Amino acid sequence: DKIYITDINPNREGMEMFLCLEPYHTNGRGVCLIDPKNGSPIWNIGHDTYHVGSGMVTDFDPSHPGLECFASEDKKGGSSAKYLLSADGKRIGGTDAQPTGNNGVQPIGNTGAQYMGSDEAVPPTGNWVWWDADKLREVITMTTPTQRAPQTQPTAQDRPLPQTTQGQQAPQRQPGQRFRWASQVGKWKGQAMTDNLEGSVLFTADLDGDWREEIITALPGELRIYRSNIPATDRRVSLMQDALYRNHIAHRSMGYDQAPVPSYYLGE
Repeated sequence: DKIYITDINPNREGMEMFLCLEPYHTNGRGVCLIDPKNGSPIWNIGHDTYHVGSGMVTDFDPSHPGLECFASEDKKGGSSAKYLLSADGKRIGGTDAQPTGNNGVQPIGNTGAQYMGSDEAVPPTGNWVWWDADKLREVITMTTPTQRAPQTQPTAQDRPLPQTTQGQQAPQRQPGQRFRWASQVGKWKGQAMTDNLEGSVLFTADLDGDWREEIITALPGELRIYRSNIPATDRRVSLMQDALYRNHIAHRSMGYDQAPVPSYYLGE
């Protein structure tokens, strides 16, 4: 379901390809890293995977060299496990469970026990953005929507009420009332840097200004572009000058949510 090609491990020459494969795999390769030049394996998760529906590579933790690789199972495949690994295939957080059967396949880079990252340890795989002045990437998360003025009649843009999460009471909508969906930007497990970004996030891209990215959102009848107001501390070539990054942007216009990455290493 997700494939990323970029320089994931700066200690290894060339780029790597991170694969998150939807079909059921018993050979440990449902979550794996390979050499994109010839398909040769570098490491794999080493146990059964059921329906890996999402994944991401980005540097959000400077204590681990390279980009962190993380993925999550889709529960319709029978599992809701999440996985978080370092650029060289070492497990970060989580627990080892009993092996589910590798059919004799020797895993690469781990013990072969089934690995399950905790919900608290594994970040979401959707929208990430280079927003502040460092090379760690920030995560975009949805916050409680704010109410708009009531309408006389419900419209096609009316959305269902958000589900109650973490003990918070979901707001109650009156007939004909609509909500503006809002997001915030911040470090994973850190404080929000920017909040109240209204609208559904369409994609992130380096559209203007310096090398940091902008966030493009959509509201009924309106497009918005949000730009960071945090001063940069260095000068870099625009990310859009990288052909692979531009390809990611084009893909985002017609495919699943997938944050763009350049062909070179961009991390701490």
